[in-house]
Amino acid sequence: MILYFSGTGNSRYVAERLGVMLDLPVVPVTDYKDSKIDASGRPVGIVCPVYFWGIPTLISEFIKKTEFQNFEKIFSVCTYGEGAGNASRMLEKEFLRKGITVTHQLEIRMPDNYVLFYKVPPKDEQMRMLNEADNYIERIPGLLAENAHKEKRSLIAPAVSAIGYPWYKYGRRTKRFRVTDECTGCSVCEAACQMNIIKMKDGRPHWTENRCERCLACVHRCPGAAIQIGRSLKHGRYLNPNIEQWQRGSL
Repeated sequence: MILYFSGTGNSRYVAERLGVMLDLPVVPVTDYKDSKIDASGRPVGIVCPVYFWGIPTLISEFIKKTEFQNFEKIFSVCTYGEGAGNASRMLEKEFLRKGITVTHQLEIRMPDNYVLFYKVPPKDEQMRMLNEADNYIERIPGLLAENAHKEKRSLIAPAVSAIGYPWYKYGRRTKRFRVTDECTGCSVCEAACQMNIIKMKDGRPHWTENRCERCLACVHRCPGAAIQIGRSLKHGRYLNPNIEQWQRGSL
């Protein structure tokens, strides 16, 4: 089984490609409601984006509350933009607390889309990066056939994550979101929200919790670019172009 979390489709694309290549079912973490995973002797993979050089809090909580049984191996794939930091190691530590070793820790660079800080890359740069990602994905079945595989990390990766990740973990305030007059009340944002905390009221989106995952699915998927946060207005929008059918529901 491959379980994934995705805001703009990068991790979803990787998960779906691997599901076909490895003949494994692919399930969004947000859709998996059971407290146990019985893998029936097959591998279990976790695919997720890197946020602030760490892993989404939702992934941490999912690993903590889930019992993993009868698996061949556990592997992880982290998709990142500017850098992976210590994300793979953070995910590994969550499993080690349960007495489980993540034997294969893979990392794939994708177009950065955290538009609070960065501009979305030009289309030609996106395609170059996605083509390189495809080449890496093709190698993954072979890497998983090895006894173990871990990507080489920069010596400063732990320090970068230690400095940057707390801003994410203890931040993520929804009060920073704002909605402009371009909003048409289409409710795409409500359907796209991974945490189910956006509700339409009087034709406008409202955030019902103080914190979210900061996946920015609502920002990127709004057809009128009406949802703003920070400098996102000037930094563009992004959805992985390889996802053929964008549904109104979870990514």
